[in-house]
Amino acid sequence: MQCITDHAYSNAAQIELTRDSALLEERLKPPTAELNEQSLRVNHDTWTRNCFAAEENASFLIDYCIQLANEEFRPNSPADCRRVLGVDSSDKDSLSQLFNEGNLLAGAILDARSAISRWSQLKAWGKFARFGRVQPVWDSLGTPHGRYTSAGPCLNNRIESIRETIEPDPGYSFLSLDLNQAEYVTWASLSGDKVLGQAFLEGRDFHVEMVTAIRERVPVWDLRGQDPRAAGKTINFAILYQIQPHTLARMLGCSVAIANKIIEAYYSRVPTAAFFISSVLAAAKTRGYVETHYGRRRYCSELALKSTQREIHEIEKTCWNHVNAGTAAEYLKWKQVLLWESLRREGLKPDHVKLSVQMFDELILQVRDDVLCPVQQIAEPIMQAQVKGFFPFRVTVKVGKTWRECSK
Repeated sequence: MQCITDHAYSNAAQIELTRDSALLEERLKPPTAELNEQSLRVNHDTWTRNCFAAEENASFLIDYCIQLANEEFRPNSPADCRRVLGVDSSDKDSLSQLFNEGNLLAGAILDARSAISRWSQLKAWGKFARFGRVQPVWDSLGTPHGRYTSAGPCLNNRIESIRETIEPDPGYSFLSLDLNQAEYVTWASLSGDKVLGQAFLEGRDFHVEMVTAIRERVPVWDLRGQDPRAAGKTINFAILYQIQPHTLARMLGCSVAIANKIIEAYYSRVPTAAFFISSVLAAAKTRGYVETHYGRRRYCSELALKSTQREIHEIEKTCWNHVNAGTAAEYLKWKQVLLWESLRREGLKPDHVKLSVQMFDELILQVRDDVLCPVQQIAEPIMQAQVKGFFPFRVTVKVGKTWRECSK
């Protein structure tokens, strides 16, 4: 059994690699080692411009919070927030609930904190921008559910203004291979839900289709000018990641009561997929573990130790994400292995093409411009090939001269 630290909890997550998961990690060793042998270019001028814009935005939102509070106020200070708002807690969920109840300052604090975070991330990125290179260390065993991690620095989930600073070497381009809606397709595949699956089989827009169906079931929900597809995407993410109703309400700009109706309508439309989540959690309580489609097993004895509803909800989210997000992560890792092995068999060496970034459902290759076409001819069929037991994944292929340009 392998012990991998899960930073969301005080105890280490107990992970056992069984069946295909064990084989996968062995075959990932060569491409991962190669991934860690290279550095990436960072454009200093782009960083300077983006850092200045982030500072202006954060300063504007801080000033707005001060105006609403009508006194000196620091939105990043829990003590200031508790004092001015008159609450016991100023965490994200509590602020979201206050905003839904009509407190404008609570919403402004959330926006200001996000802006301050972006500015802080850009300032911290300055040392790499000044050096002109960054070389993270990638680890395919870095998380319990199987996603890659990177350190020194971490590149996972970097904000767009940082992605824009990362460029390929001269004479090269970035080639992005992205599995669209990977975790939704995985959920549909594992559950066998025909409603979810049919959208992917027929190539329909999953987000638009879902929001249209939800609005028919919840006619009192007013989009208030919001783009329907964006609203559908928000709902799909909220359900997939088991977000609480009051948080969904803030994201959609609706009441908590309507958010609850939206969640109920969602599950009534995809009952097989909903039942699958329940069955995963029930099995976790009975067996004491959950596992991915490929056999990456997580033991979850802490599920029986949690007492409050919030604690139970958090560990249930972790168990569900291990099964679904973990399966999606391993699906892409298998594609990565097959692609890397095929490229090397065809005589394409690291100075022709190499993996630069591994982002859960997206692979970003750095490809020499003179071999871009043959690399695409090898890569695209491998990424698009349907795997037994899964609905087809749609693959978006983009070429660009920055990470942001080629990425989703």
